[in-house]
Amino acid sequence: MLLGFLLCGCVGGAAQLVVACPVDLVKVQLQSLIHKAEMKGPVDCIVKIVNAKGIFGLYKGLIPQAWRDIPSSGLYFAIYEFLKRQLSFGQEPTKFAQFMAGGIAGTLSWWSIIPLDVIKSRIQGESGEKSKYKGILHCGSVIVKTHGVKGLFHGFWPLSIRAFPLMVPRG
Repeated sequence: MLLGFLLCGCVGGAAQLVVACPVDLVKVQLQSLIHKAEMKGPVDCIVKIVNAKGIFGLYKGLIPQAWRDIPSSGLYFAIYEFLKRQLSFGQEPTKFAQFMAGGIAGTLSWWSIIPLDVIKSRIQGESGEKSKYKGILHCGSVIVKTHGVKGLFHGFWPLSIRAFPLMVPRG
C-alpha cells in the first residue's frame, strides 16, 4: 500500500517539473548576484532566457531538478502516509497527526535531496554561453573540491527550519 503512495508521489514529482523547472530557474537567476543588475524582474528574466536560448532554455537544470523532485515527492507521500497511520494508532487521523506527519515527512524528504538541490541551484545560477559544469557529477565534484562535503549541504539549517511548516498538509 505504501508503495502506491511512493509511486504516485514520484509521478506527481515528475509532472510538476513542466512548470517547476522554469519557475525555479527564474528564481535562482534572480537571486544570483551575477544576474541581479541584468534583470528587472521575472518577466524580463523569462524574456531574456527565451531570446538567448529559446523556450527550452527555461529548462536549464531539468535533469538535476528531476533527480531531486521525483524521488523526494515519492518519499514525502510514502513517509506522510506511514507517519499519519502510526500517529493515529489505527483511528481516524487527527489534525495533530496530519500536522506532525506532514512536517516530519517534508523535513525528511528535503534532507534526502539537499545535495541535489545545491547542485541544481549552481547549474541554474551560472551565466554565460558556455556552462562551467559538464553535468551533475562534475558540479558536485567541483563543490566538494572547493568547499568539502559540507558544501553539498549549504543551507541545511535554514531549509530544515523552513521545511517543517511548509510541508504540513492543508485542509
